[in-house]
Amino acid sequence: MGWAVKLGVVCIDALGWKVVRARWERYLPSAFESVEMFHPEKFGNPALKRGLRTLAKQLAVRRATETALKSGCDAVLVATNGEAAMLPLTHASRVAVYGDASHRQLNDLYRFGRPERKQRARERALSRLAAAGAKFIGMSTWCAEGFSRDYQTQAWTLPPAMDLEAFAFRPNGRERSVLFVGGQFQRKGGSTLLELAARPEWRETPFHLVTGHQKPASPNVHWHPGLTPESDELRQLFASSGAFALPTHADCTPQAILEAQASGIPVVSTLVGGISDLVQHSRTGWVVTPGSVAELGAALRMALESPGEIPAQARARVEKENDPVAHAAELRRILTADLT
Repeated sequence: MGWAVKLGVVCIDALGWKVVRARWERYLPSAFESVEMFHPEKFGNPALKRGLRTLAKQLAVRRATETALKSGCDAVLVATNGEAAMLPLTHASRVAVYGDASHRQLNDLYRFGRPERKQRARERALSRLAAAGAKFIGMSTWCAEGFSRDYQTQAWTLPPAMDLEAFAFRPNGRERSVLFVGGQFQRKGGSTLLELAARPEWRETPFHLVTGHQKPASPNVHWHPGLTPESDELRQLFASSGAFALPTHADCTPQAILEAQASGIPVVSTLVGGISDLVQHSRTGWVVTPGSVAELGAALRMALESPGEIPAQARARVEKENDPVAHAAELRRILTADLT
């Protein structure tokens, strides 16, 4: 648009959202004249103790959003929908909610077992927000479909921004090793990978596991606890490992898959959540059944021994779909479509 736009960003700091927030801070100024970050954790209420965490997060996000609007922001980007149920309906048309899964999708995928009445209450709240003019943007096609269905609204799909310079493409000169990156080890299929690593035919292959979880070391399993996102040590593992494995049981849009693909590591994962946007079998990676050690082993053998053009095709997909400058420009287009 022709006018200057001041954007406020309200993004939680949980799990992979820290990475999303950091990339927004770096790249959104390429498309907006002014970008101001309003971190929800600075608007929290310390009086709300354990058992009221959901309420505390929702209140913090509401306060941060209200502050952004009062400070003169033309539009406010809120992440995620999980904390958006208490957003003010006033000026909702200036708010966009970005997320990686609807409440119902998360409940079904992660098996939280939330009561149906709570599910419906959250869906009603976000449906009211949408009806008041708020926009909903999904990180994947799967997520956007969930938003449309569960919140009764139009939803856009905007893949996450990827720092292509931080993860340089290096398809050759890699060691025969397997890399896993995932904070929640069991949920992301770490046990399946450990079972594979213990098999005789894989005992000569190094497995690098970047996670907070750690078990006793074995000769071919190397634990890397405490590595932070985009750290030099983590980027070095992406640059040197021969294959990336994330045999996850439940995930939405894992940032680690994007980082692996950008780096030129052939990826093996599963088709849960929004991963189908990232990994197309035998085109941009390999897909296996969650929990299948046999399928995981066969796919990793192909990734290590005959990746072919898959790393280059995966990098090309990331460059097309996750370019950070294009991401920022598309976000501006969505946010300013109805502003006058």
